[in-house]
Amino acid sequence: MKKSTLCLSLCAFMLQAESPKFSQSFLFTRPGQQQLALRQSLWHNLLYDRTKDTAIETAVFYQKSNHAHDIGRYFLPPNREQLLVNSTALNRDVLPYWLDLPEDFSGNLSLAPEQSQVGFMIEGRYVIGKLFNTGKIFGMDVFQNWGLFGSIAFSSVKNNINLTQTDVINPGPITDPVNDIITAFNNPEWVFDKINGPTKKTNFSEIRIGLATTFLSSPRALVVAYSALSFPTGKKPSGEILFGAQNGYGHVGVVSGALLQIPLSRPNEEYRLSLAISLENIYLLRNHQYRSFDLYKKPWSRFMLMRKKDDPNNILIPGVNVLTHGLRVSPHNIIDFGTGMRLASSVVEGEVGFALWAHGGERAEFFDNGWVPEYGIAGSAVNKSASESTISFLAPDDPVFVTILESDLDLKSAVQVPNLVYKVYAAVNILTLKEKYDIDLGFGAFKEMPHNETDALGMWGIWFAGGTAF
Repeated sequence: MKKSTLCLSLCAFMLQAESPKFSQSFLFTRPGQQQLALRQSLWHNLLYDRTKDTAIETAVFYQKSNHAHDIGRYFLPPNREQLLVNSTALNRDVLPYWLDLPEDFSGNLSLAPEQSQVGFMIEGRYVIGKLFNTGKIFGMDVFQNWGLFGSIAFSSVKNNINLTQTDVINPGPITDPVNDIITAFNNPEWVFDKINGPTKKTNFSEIRIGLATTFLSSPRALVVAYSALSFPTGKKPSGEILFGAQNGYGHVGVVSGALLQIPLSRPNEEYRLSLAISLENIYLLRNHQYRSFDLYKKPWSRFMLMRKKDDPNNILIPGVNVLTHGLRVSPHNIIDFGTGMRLASSVVEGEVGFALWAHGGERAEFFDNGWVPEYGIAGSAVNKSASESTISFLAPDDPVFVTILESDLDLKSAVQVPNLVYKVYAAVNILTLKEKYDIDLGFGAFKEMPHNETDALGMWGIWFAGGTAF
């Protein structure tokens, strides 16, 4: 029964991840240090060696995304790779009026989001048995196999949504702050969700502190369980820029994991062949963030103009300033799973494997006073709304001003949807074993393939690692 339930849950998740996503305002990206292949493929030799009290490891990584036009559809209206901004064309996607562009303006826009990360991680552990030398309790050395470990990661993240305009006709005066597609989506009056050029953040991204228990540790076999707390060191996403660079997850995380190495060769053979299995779960605690969202069944409605009811000044307000709100965001769990084959001699170890990274998606809800229904979609006359309008169409004015209710809001457009990413990786390590100290030096590479290329970045990357235990 349990197996059937697990299979059904996995199938439901994969079907949900397969569904095309569109008109989303937030993309949840994985920090460079959050991958088990980098953390475990080489480092396990020293991190869990019970014969040495202390171990220190440093890893330097670089990763870059690909398939930029596929992930571009994640941010665009449904089934669109390019949008036509035009007033008269029957196949238009965006009405220039909503963007403060001239009525006779025409042009195409496209998005091709990409990301690169470069950084390093330093991790260390110390066997705490000597710190708690309490002797045996009921015949057991309670702390003998326990290790205290911690890590700190630093990264430089560069995001670029690559907003491109083509076939521009009748742009506004160059002196106007908004005169074409590029300037329209970087309107200085917009407080949130601007579609800007490249953004970059360079900072420490995470600190981890935890405990590991080594049940079995030998050159052939390994059984380890660990738990930790992950603390973000960067700021939470501000929501000012669509697909802005972000260091780390921005949430406090509760980490738990396990690592197995199962021998497949006989003890007397010259080479050691092993099956490696690693699993890590990170439960991210909820926090408060500003997110932009659309109206229900109105993709890109956050880029339309709004009006406040009974406003004597009749000011038109950018939709992103109205449809951005403080939300309580719950990211829930992230699963990182990997399995591979390790072939090792006394000096060299190689590993190839397959991994997956899965996120069940976020949930967002209002907090405090929630939504106040005082705004409506701007109509063509003073103090009039046009509630039937869409991003491509200005509807007739409503007889009575129609305010936007909380039930009209699509908060799902402001959160990361469920996604699943597959990975293949390979790593090579040189290990020097001495009586008083060990040294390792190695490198690895990986290639990721999203289950659905329209809701996750596909990355490729490399890393170099080196460490010592004594």
